[in-house]
Amino acid sequence: MYRQAAPYIFTAIHAAIETNDSNYIDDLHVWCIRPRLYAVELVIVTSAPQCPEHYKRLFPIELGIGAHRP
Repeated sequence: MYRQAAPYIFTAIHAAIETNDSNYIDDLHVWCIRPRLYAVELVIVTSAPQCPEHYKRLFPIELGIGAHRP
């Protein structure tokens, strides 16, 4: 069974996404799917939409977000 990620993970994701452009996270879910590996589902509200890959690249690599591709 997956468990919700630690609070610092949520804080880091908010900081990474919301400090770029006019982004606002409206809904965020983060699950730890194995040690140091996370899955994320989020809704971003922005006045300057980008492709999903753009937002994935904003996640700090050290968080271990499952979909992160350097």
